Amino acid sequence: MLLSSVELENFTLQNSHTQTAFMKNILMLVALFLVFISCSPSKQETNTTTVSTPTVQNTSNQDVMDYLNIPGPVHYDGKDFRLAWSSHPTPEYYKQEYLPGDEKPESYNQMILIELAIGDLNVKDIAASKKNEIESRKAGDPVASYQSSTEKSGDDIFDFMLSQDFGLENGIVEWNVYRYIPYTDSSGKKGIALYALSQRAYGKNSEAFVSDIKANREKYISTFLSSGRPEIKLK
Repeated sequence: MLLSSVELENFTLQNSHTQTAFMKNILMLVALFLVFISCSPSKQETNTTTVSTPTVQNTSNQDVMDYLNIPGPVHYDGKDFRLAWSSHPTPEYYKQEYLPGDEKPESYNQMILIELAIGDLNVKDIAASKKNEIESRKAGDPVASYQSSTEKSGDDIFDFMLSQDFGLENGIVEWNVYRYIPYTDSSGKKGIALYALSQRAYGKNSEAFVSDIKANREKYISTFLSSGRPEIKLK
């Protein structure tokens, strides 16, 4: 809940329910895993392989498929986040997005993402590629930044901030926390799961949002990590 370097350069933070890019094999899944949040349905994705419509488009909770069999709702910071959108574009990749009841994918303030990629994937390589892409973005994005750490459980934590048209009326700024979790299914197949938090602000609220994140980043990460991590059980 990952962009290649070309995709990151074309990062537009627009609705992608009408244009979703998917990878065809495990090697491409590494690139896909580098943009979990950047591939949310409220942002446009670009790649050489394009599917015109995602697996699930309807954002009504009752109609969205729970591929990961996670009992809902997901809880964070005293709020219930309910499944709003999901996709299973390849046998190896799953993506699910959760929103508070009053939020919409195209204009959310908070979102929880849970994703799973099956295959021989290395978290360190994924994080290193993501760092390189954010570094390449800094020349044109005044808030582009990232930090990483490893939790006591061994899970890798990566948080970063990106923006588009920062400071303008139509601007968007977004802060994300990724929690990478090793995964093994009942048959022994391995992969990597992502449990992530995405927070946004728009227009005139962007500067206050950035200041708040800088002042309270550690608290927000601690709250997110203390919320636990839902158990994935593939159907």
